[in-house]
Amino acid sequence: MCTSEHSNKFLNEIGIADNIQRVMIANRLGQRFNKQEMIILVGSLDREELAKERFEVVKKLGNG
Repeated sequence: MCTSEHSNKFLNEIGIADNIQRVMIANRLGQRFNKQEMIILVGSLDREELAKERFEVVKKLGNG
């Protein structure tokens, strides 16, 4: 999991999302883990909405 002030759309448009994923999963985690997944928690000006979105992401992780 990592955080960003920018939206996923913007991160994908400029290619940063792929780079973050490649560095964090391939270089940092390598083959040490059976399951590798990258979740980018994006920023928002609306703190309440952001908290709800992040809570849902973490909740799904707990059920997976």
